[in-house]
Amino acid sequence: MVCSEWWAYEILTLLASQLGTYEVAAQTIIIQTASLTYMVPMGISIATASLVGNFLGADKADVAVRIGKVAIMFNLCCELVIGLSIFFLGRYLVDAYTMDDVIRQLCILIIPFLSCFAVFDGSVAIGLGILRGKQYVGAASNLVSFYVIGVPSAYFLCFHTALGVRGLIMGVSLGTSCQLVFLYSLIFCSEKYVYSSILPKNEEDEIDEEEQTTDTIKEPLDSALEYEDDINEEKLCRVSRTQTTHLPGVTLQHRVMQRLRNHNN
Repeated sequence: MVCSEWWAYEILTLLASQLGTYEVAAQTIIIQTASLTYMVPMGISIATASLVGNFLGADKADVAVRIGKVAIMFNLCCELVIGLSIFFLGRYLVDAYTMDDVIRQLCILIIPFLSCFAVFDGSVAIGLGILRGKQYVGAASNLVSFYVIGVPSAYFLCFHTALGVRGLIMGVSLGTSCQLVFLYSLIFCSEKYVYSSILPKNEEDEIDEEEQTTDTIKEPLDSALEYEDDINEEKLCRVSRTQTTHLPGVTLQHRVMQRLRNHNN
């Protein structure tokens, strides 16, 4: 999933090279800034994937659902701050890259679109984190959003309209926004599918589970039966002692033995 996104950025740089040196420099600055701002949602995405996976493994899907929703809301607040910061302070960030006036002007023209792209891309990262257990969904959505929608749209807007290099970030933003709608629709409308384990159980696992269940049931029963047998044996011993004590022969034998002891003394 990550490689498909990186490769798409490289393709955008190659497309910008067809426009000129200044456009390539501006596109490089924009992509580097987007990668820098992506570190925040990427960290939240990794933490979300870990927590959701742990609670799904513990068979606590309701907790995993709550964690997913909290992560989405928290990341949305972070992305709004990042997007607004890029929009209002982006020109000062460009000064850290270059002092060339032509490149600066091109970057300043792209910054409003970059702020939107940062919000979309960061929000997609959280959706991919929640769906980390179903990587084929994330991989397929990445391929479609970048290579079916994003890159073709960027090529068209860049070379067939008057937008120029601005069309590159606009095209990839269009693909990312479509991916965002798809992922969040899946997460909120199909919670049972998203927050469920996809690992199939083979026959050996089912047999092991049945044996464990049987052993769990048999152990307390065996303990109870052993305890009952011990009690019955103890009762039988008490009855035997009582009956033996009251036998005449036993009483006479006891008297004889007592007299012999007294005589010896």
